[in-house]
This record gives sequence, C-alpha cells and structure tokens, in this order.
Amino acid sequence: MQVGTPVAAGPPATTSTGNITTALPDVSITDIPIVVSSFGAIADVNARIRLNHTFDGDLVISLIAPDGTAVILSNNRGSSGDNFGSGATDCSATHTVFDDSAATAISAGVARSPARSDPTTR
Repeated sequence: MQVGTPVAAGPPATTSTGNITTALPDVSITDIPIVVSSFGAIADVNARIRLNHTFDGDLVISLIAPDGTAVILSNNRGSSGDNFGSGATDCSATHTVFDDSAATAISAGVARSPARSDPTTR
C-alpha cells in the first residue's frame, strides 16, 4: 500500500528480446521470455511485435509477469489475415504496436494485407 502523494514515474526503460526466430505452430503455446531488469511502478506500456502466422484469428498474444499475472494483447483477433507487422522478419521490420494509450483499441483494428506498405498498428 502506498501512503502519501504519488511520485512521478522514473525514466523510461526499454526491454527487448532482440531478433528471435521461433516457430509458431498451430494448437500450441510458444513462450518467448523477456528479461526485465528495471523495477518500479509502470506508467506506460508499448509492446512492439513482428511475427508471421497465417490466420491471425488463431493467436492469443499475452504479456505474463513473473507472478503469473497475464495481460492479453490480442485474443483471436485478425480473422483470416496474416502476420503481425510487415517487412523483414527481424528487428528492422514494421511492427504491430500494442499501446495501452492507443486511440484505436485492438478490437477495432483489422489485419492488413502484406502487400500494404503503411505501418501496421492495432
């Protein structure tokens, strides 16, 4: 329990998995750990994801804390659309950005065709 006046959030911290190539097979769970060395209150979260998978409607994408608390970023969204993000399959590509302060909710977003050149945001 916090007592007193809340203090301002600390400096931004960025954590990354780096460029990981991992298969996303159907009907399975794929874990990609992210080691977070910072600690303290979280004021803003932006998760940038680039993955290839046909039929995005198959996927559930979550952030899971060490204590097991899960925050679902996408739950069977995208219908028959393919992939999250576009371009190269590395960190230089265009990512789908999950932003807790985004103007458009994931439920209002749509999967985009890989042929589009504009950034994919959900």
